[in-house]
Amino acid sequence: MEPVLRRSVLGMFLGVPVLFGALALFLGHDSNWDLRNYHWYNAYAALQGRLEFDMGAAQTPAFYNPTLDIPFYLAANALPAKVFSFLLGALQGCNFILLYMIAMRTLRFGGLSLRTVASASIAFVGMIGGGRRQNLRFRDCRLRPGRTCNCGLCRIGRPVSGGAGCARLRR
Repeated sequence: MEPVLRRSVLGMFLGVPVLFGALALFLGHDSNWDLRNYHWYNAYAALQGRLEFDMGAAQTPAFYNPTLDIPFYLAANALPAKVFSFLLGALQGCNFILLYMIAMRTLRFGGLSLRTVASASIAFVGMIGGGRRQNLRFRDCRLRPGRTCNCGLCRIGRPVSGGAGCARLRR
């Protein structure tokens, strides 16, 4: 990869999460029903040993596994609100990197510069497309499973060493 292209990709990888962190600060705090009803409460109940006592306090979602909500709950209690909001927005912005990598691995046209621009455009649309803007304001763990799937897709797209698997797929 040529140095100018490498610097621009590195700039995107560093700049987009910071941009999304700033955007989360600009959009302000969120107090959605899911957060107040069970994301916050399930983590609290799990950490305070109240899961057996407060049966169904959050209706059906009270029975969801609180594991994903516990790190969110602990961080929200330990960090100032603006710092935590920025970090959540920046974490959402890291999806840009994964979407860019998936697009780079799957697009097979033009030169490297054209694929870089196309992949960045696809990743940008994936970040601002339908329903994504609201996720910047949600203060819960909605995209963590999605990020895991994106990481898996990046891994699947890698060439198989030895090439035997790729040769079978081409037939």
